[in-house]
Amino acid sequence: MTGPAELPAGLTMPVRPGGQRIGWRRDPEAMHAFHVDVPAGATELELRFQSVAPIGGEQRRRVMTPDLFGLQWEEALRYPAGHYVQPITFEPSILLPAGWRYATALDGGRRTGDTVSCASVPLEKRVDSPLYAGRNFRRYELDTDPKAPVLWGSPTFAAGPVPGMTLLAVSGRAWSGDVLKEAVVAAKGGQGTIDLLAKNFDPFQTAKVAYRDGPRYPHLERIPGTPGRLADLLKPRT
Repeated sequence: MTGPAELPAGLTMPVRPGGQRIGWRRDPEAMHAFHVDVPAGATELELRFQSVAPIGGEQRRRVMTPDLFGLQWEEALRYPAGHYVQPITFEPSILLPAGWRYATALDGGRRTGDTVSCASVPLEKRVDSPLYAGRNFRRYELDTDPKAPVLWGSPTFAAGPVPGMTLLAVSGRAWSGDVLKEAVVAAKGGQGTIDLLAKNFDPFQTAKVAYRDGPRYPHLERIPGTPGRLADLLKPRT
């Protein structure tokens, strides 16, 4: 176990198959360690527990409010002792309150309902990739690489691709900026989809993007009733 030793509460350990709960005991010296006698034939050990969160800043740093939540994975991390941590991998997932949105540095984030699942990740990377979620959320796109960004709520997001995937082909043709633009133009006003072939680590994924609004280019519009400051800046100096 990592993180503060006093935070976990209500720890139970059912095994699979069968669901039988087995006993555990805390090490009397290494307070982050638990001793467990796993019965013969068990294929999976499930750990269920609650993490006690502070309600005041005088206790320790707050990580949860009614509108915001910060998950430090190391405080919810359990792994077998006596092994190098580098080859240990996890497939993190979290159930969020209804309507909450999230951000994390972990790759392959996919949302089903209110459950967020991420791609398999080594332990060392997981502990350095916290997840933040909240009721009020806004995202600013900082990377303009056309292969990477997939914005929340967009047609591409609904089709399945996520940040971290590598785009390989568009509608049966090798990916390029021009090929993608041609596919967007061809789909405008029709009933078809833009078919994307992407790679997520080893698996390949095909996504059908239902976008039919054609190319769109951002531009500036003056707020009605305000002076044209840009024209003032560009007019010749006298």
